[in-house]
Amino acid sequence: MKTDNAGCYHCTPLISFISQNHSHFPITIKEFNFSEAQSGKDLCDSKTGSCRMHVARFLNEGNDILSASDLKRALESNNGLKGTKTCVISIDNAEEPKIKSKIPQISLLNNFRFDVDSVIAKRAYQIGCGRLIETNTLKDQHLNVGEMNGFEVLEEFPSHAVDVGQVCVRMRNPNIQNEMEEEQNQDQDQGHLNNDLYACPDPYCQKQYVRSANLEKHLALGNHLYRKAEEIRN
Repeated sequence: MKTDNAGCYHCTPLISFISQNHSHFPITIKEFNFSEAQSGKDLCDSKTGSCRMHVARFLNEGNDILSASDLKRALESNNGLKGTKTCVISIDNAEEPKIKSKIPQISLLNNFRFDVDSVIAKRAYQIGCGRLIETNTLKDQHLNVGEMNGFEVLEEFPSHAVDVGQVCVRMRNPNIQNEMEEEQNQDQDQGHLNNDLYACPDPYCQKQYVRSANLEKHLALGNHLYRKAEEIRN
């Protein structure tokens, strides 16, 4: 997963929650990356920029956005945005879990890899060995999936129908291919009477042609005629 460096994401509770409960998720989270250090814009900002333009288009069409539900409706308007899905939830901040576990200097760590019994934390992606954090030091009873309270899903993610169809592969017409091969063979036979030939650039191919157009066809088809190993050694 990838996100920017907002404080609500870059914190011990989120890393601890993923480490403690990732086996219950419908997807496997192998890594969590914070792609920028609050010093500029990155890929995540470009995605949110597309969302802002989509919302602005929705407003320019005469619609109002006064709530989270309106924002969801704006993002899903005009067939929505590719790779973007939205849902609306209600959060009770009073139910926020209070945990005791801490990750020292977490603000300096930007890459977290989740293993079975540990978390590998690094300052940068694929640089250095990183810091080993045992999963037992991050466990907290308040972070169990069954203990999480204080939020309610008001509007779920949209369920898009999967397009079902057939994939067809366009095959080369065998009659046309045979005609091209016959023409190239005739051209090669005529080339024995002429020293000005266009040879195949493959050093092991014996094909030669009088006209450059037939050499181009030969290269497009790739039907090389290679010399035998004995001839190459001689």
